Amino acid sequence: MGVDIPALVQLTEAKGMPLEQLIQMIEAAVLTAYTETPEPNRYARVQLDRETGDIQIFVPTFNELGERISEDVLEVEALIAWQRLLRDRQSNSRCAPPMMLKLLVSSLLRWAM
Repeated sequence: MGVDIPALVQLTEAKGMPLEQLIQMIEAAVLTAYTETPEPNRYARVQLDRETGDIQIFVPTFNELGERISEDVLEVEALIAWQRLLRDRQSNSRCAPPMMLKLLVSSLLRWAM
C-alpha cells in the first residue's frame, strides 16, 4: 500500500498543515494497527517513504544479549491481509473486529481535511 504524496502535499497546503506532521500521523496510525497483530514487536517502527509513498514496517531481531542483529521489513499489504483474516474470524463473535488499516488511514486523512 502506498500513499499518494502529491495528494498529501496538496492537502497540507490547503489546510495550512505541515506535511511532516501528517506523515508522522499516518506512520503512527500504521504502527497502531501493527500492534494489533499477534506478538507485535514493541521496537517496531514504521516508515513512509517521502518520495514514493511506500509504507514499510521495520521489525528488529535481537540476540540473547539484547543487541539488534537484524531487521525484517513487513509490507503493509501483509498487515491488511492479517486484519481481514482476523475480522472474518471475529465476525460471529461479540468482539468488535479490529479497525482496518485503510479505514484508519482514510479516517485520519478526513480528520486532516
